[in-house]
Amino acid sequence: MTTPPSPAQQLISKLEHTKLSFQYGEDAHASVRQLCEEAKQYGMATVCVRPEHVLTAREALGHKTSVVLAAVAGFPERPVSRQDHEECPVIGACYSSTKLQEITTAQGSGAEEFDVVMNVAFLKKDHEIGGEFTLKELQGLRMVADDMPIKLILEVDLLSEDELRFAIAQAVEADIDTIKTSTGYLKEGIGATPERIAFIRKTLDDLGAFHVGIKASGGIRTLEDALAVQAAGATRIGSSACVAIAQAALEMPVNPSAFSDLY
Repeated sequence: MTTPPSPAQQLISKLEHTKLSFQYGEDAHASVRQLCEEAKQYGMATVCVRPEHVLTAREALGHKTSVVLAAVAGFPERPVSRQDHEECPVIGACYSSTKLQEITTAQGSGAEEFDVVMNVAFLKKDHEIGGEFTLKELQGLRMVADDMPIKLILEVDLLSEDELRFAIAQAVEADIDTIKTSTGYLKEGIGATPERIAFIRKTLDDLGAFHVGIKASGGIRTLEDALAVQAAGATRIGSSACVAIAQAALEMPVNPSAFSDLY
């Protein structure tokens, strides 16, 4: 009889180990290889990297691994403040053709999933005037990605509740697989909270989109953070602190109640 996974293993199997920023002088390829080895060591769900690092990650992971390789598309180059974004939109604001090209290139290098940033400024305008840019872009992304999963990054800190509902509805209509909360690149952003995850889950359920997952990302740094968003409905958890979270989970008592007491 197969032993069921422990609560710690269940949590770790939802982690997406992420490396999207680098210090000056850092060997990016060495850091990505380390990322992949850590994900394999702990049995995490996914590694998430920039398109230019997909080939390095694919070589490091190999082809006989349960760790999925995800690539971002339309991702900002550097953190941005809310004021700067409002003056000159950055979050997801590159050309649709750039996102499509990044997906195509990443596919060819071995990516299996895509975390694509929604154009926040155009979403807001679509919501205001009943436009279709967001839906058309998402449909194009869906077509190019074929049957590979797409996680749509909404940047929830920049959206009102009505805009968030609208964005989720557009994603569902375009057959997006997972709603992701944040890039983590908005300087004042809070990112994923249990309340936001619960709101997204309810919105999806109200639309009948019970199959659509939720990736909590942005501001998740501790085991307590991860457990809280998991309890609220997150099916994936993205963080650059996945090793610390996994280690803390494995150090907890085996009794599942030890986990439930944390949220």
